[in-house]
Order: sequence, then structure tokens, then C-alpha cells
Amino acid sequence: MTMTSNSAGAGIVKRACFDSEYRRQLTICFETDPDYQLAPGMTADGVASKMLAALDRGSASKDGLAFRRTCKALGIPHTYKAIHAYRGSANLY
Repeated sequence: MTMTSNSAGAGIVKRACFDSEYRRQLTICFETDPDYQLAPGMTADGVASKMLAALDRGSASKDGLAFRRTCKALGIPHTYKAIHAYRGSANLY
């Protein structure tokens, strides 16, 4: 395997790790925090999918508890730059 392949593979694994941890943290927020309420017909996983897609587009807010907890759990700074670098996103602002 070339260095590029290893790097790409690691990026995919980190992205999956971030996304999985975010889904877990968001689910915890919906189960334990009264400020987090699901709209009728929505699931925590559905909200996570929408938020992660918005993050890829550069239109998500990272200020919520689930993003903060995800960054803390993964040991990365709670900044857009760090989140996008960890996930291997093109949006590095």
C-alpha cells in the first residue's frame, strides 16, 4: 500500500469514528437533556445524519452539546478546523 492509500484509509476510519461518536452523543443528549427534543417522526439517528451532512456542506453549527462532547471524547479541539481535519473533510475553515 502506498502512503496515500494509508492516509486515505486512516481518514475514512477517523471520519467513521467521529460520525459514530457524534451519533452516540446526540442520542445521549436526546435521552437525558430536556433542551434536546425530537420533532414528531424524527429519530436521533435521522437528526445526526442531517447534521453530519450539514457539517460537510459547511452549514452546521458545532455549538451544540453533542458536538462538544464528541470532540472531547475524541481528544480534538472543538473548532471547525479540527473537526474537518479529523474527518478528512474538504471544508477546512
